[in-house]
Amino acid sequence: MYFHNTPRMSDYINATDSWLAERILFATAHPLVPLQQYAEWFKRLPLTPENMKKITRTNALELFRINESEITWLSDHSLP
Repeated sequence: MYFHNTPRMSDYINATDSWLAERILFATAHPLVPLQQYAEWFKRLPLTPENMKKITRTNALELFRINESEITWLSDHSLP
C-alpha cells in the first residue's frame, strides 16, 4: 500500500479489500516512512475488519507457520 495518494489508489484499495486480502502482508518502509504515521494511515483505510486482520496478522502467521496461541504479545498489538 505504498502507493499513497497516487492515481487509481481507490482501485488498489478495492482489490486489497477483496481478492488481494489473502495475498498481502502489512509492512512499512521504516525508516523512510515514520512507522507510527504509516500504521495510523493504514488503519484508516476502508477495509473490512476481517480483511484488515488478514493483512496485519493472519497472513503472516500462516506464511511463517506460527501458532497464534503460542504468541501472547500479539493480543496487545495496536493493529487488528
